[in-house]
Parts: sequence; structure tokens; C-alpha cells
Amino acid sequence: LKPYTSVWEMWCDMKKKVIGEQELSQLEQQRYKRLCGIAEWEGTGGGPGSGGAMLQTSIHMSVAHAGE
Repeated sequence: LKPYTSVWEMWCDMKKKVIGEQELSQLEQQRYKRLCGIAEWEGTGGGPGSGGAMLQTSIHMSVAHAGE
């Protein structure tokens, strides 16, 4: 069992296994891709692609506060 950097990553990994076994509707596929995109942005651990972690965090913060 590999460690996950976020709950979303774990959820997406489980979803990938399910998607391999059954057809998803177009809407569910879009929702899945969107959530997994979020998981990639949140997965800012020391692994590959972590170089942009600070940039991703600042973008995430600006997006989160945009509606205030």
C-alpha cells in the first residue's frame, strides 16, 4: 500500500480501479477528471513534480479567496 499525499489522491486511485471495470457516463468522467486534477494540485509532497508546490499553493489560495 503506497502512501497518499491527500484524500483526493486515494479517492482517485480507487476510482481508477473501478473505472477500469465499468463504463462511466460523460458527466461522471468529467467530474472524475476534475477531482483528480485537484488531487494533483494538492499532492505537493517531495515526489516528482513538487517543484511547483509553492506556485500551486499560492494559486490555490488566490482562487479560494476570490469569492470573498
